[in-house]
This record gives sequence, structure tokens and C-alpha cells, in this order.
Amino acid sequence: MSRVETVGDADVHAEAIQPGALSDSPAPVRAPGTPPAKPLDAARITSPGAPLSGRLVPFDAYLAAASRSRQQPAHWPWQVVSQAWLGAGHGERGTVALASDAHAVRAEAAPGISLTLQVVEPQRGTRSHRHSFWHLYVVVSGEGSAHIDDGSEFRLAPGDSFYVPPWSAHRLANPDEHTPLVLYGLQNLPQLAELGTLMRESPDGELEHVYQAADCDSAA
Repeated sequence: MSRVETVGDADVHAEAIQPGALSDSPAPVRAPGTPPAKPLDAARITSPGAPLSGRLVPFDAYLAAASRSRQQPAHWPWQVVSQAWLGAGHGERGTVALASDAHAVRAEAAPGISLTLQVVEPQRGTRSHRHSFWHLYVVVSGEGSAHIDDGSEFRLAPGDSFYVPPWSAHRLANPDEHTPLVLYGLQNLPQLAELGTLMRESPDGELEHVYQAADCDSAA
């Protein structure tokens, strides 16, 4: 049942909304001891320039919606990972991503965090580039160097780790003639993608805003 009231020059349509009918997803499960949500009147302003385009959610339903299923552990044996990258292409950005089952769709190892394996082949390197997310690298095998835009140069050996802050230009180099440089890279790329703030600057200086939405291009 709905009613129409007049507020100034605008018509207000108030419709009683039952819990569970506020979204296309099933009603959230209430925590033990939490009383059921009371019906909520949502007012839709129909005057030009002042529409209510969102939804009003009962506060206890809002709190219940924050609950998540318990996550399961994940394990990536090195024997499997090392075999996977042998036949993979080694691009400048990485070789393979390690994703947990719970976050496989977004290729996340943990919420908002991705874990990648990067292989720099012998006598090869990556071009200097920068982006809005950070890196935390751990060297698995091989030797080489990391070059950061502030002039820092890190000599890399197995077991070393180093951090690259957001928007710091960086590159990797492997001068060895026979042994690849292999690193694990941890980064908050998925977090920024979710926020719509994922940006990259290519080696040629072109800035790319990576953002997907229903009403805009995938890259602007």
C-alpha cells in the first residue's frame, strides 16, 4: 500500500518496503538475538532534479549485510607453481596470479590483495613504469636488481624482499646469462580496482585510468 503527500511543490510517494524486498539479493541472515527488521517507509521525491535513486535499508539489515562467510585457507605448493610458470609467457607485469577459491573471480589471494609470480628472464629486464598501487616483492630465486625512481638501487638475491610505494617508478633487471630472476609480488591492485582508483602510467608516459562501470568505458 502506498500514499501520496504534497510537500511544497513536490509530490512525495511513500511506499512501505518490507525487509528482504530492498534488493535483488536474499534477505540477510540476522545474528542470533537480533529482532526482525521493521517495515520502512521510503520516500521517493518525484520533482525534477531531486529523485531518490538509491534505496533505504533498515539499520539492522544494513548491519546484517556486513556479515561474511568464514574464509577457507589456501595453499599453493611451489612444485605446482614452478611447473605452471615454465610454460607461461613472462610479461613485464607478471607471469601468473595465485588466487584463492573464495576470490577466484577477481584473482585475489585475500580480500583486496593479489599475489603474483614474476619471472625476469636471463639478460632481460622490465621498463620503468609506475601506478597507484604498491608492491611488496620477495625474491624466490635468481639474482638481479630493482631500480626505484628516487635513485634507490637494490641488489637482489634469494630471500630478499623490498617495497615499492604507490606512484614510484620502478624496474627490474636480470644481468645473469643463464638463471631467471623469480619473485613473488604482493599488491593492493584489487582494492583500488574496487574503489575505482586503479591507475597506471605506461613506460611511454601515457596515463591509464582502469575503471569499469555500466555507464563508462573500461579504460578512460
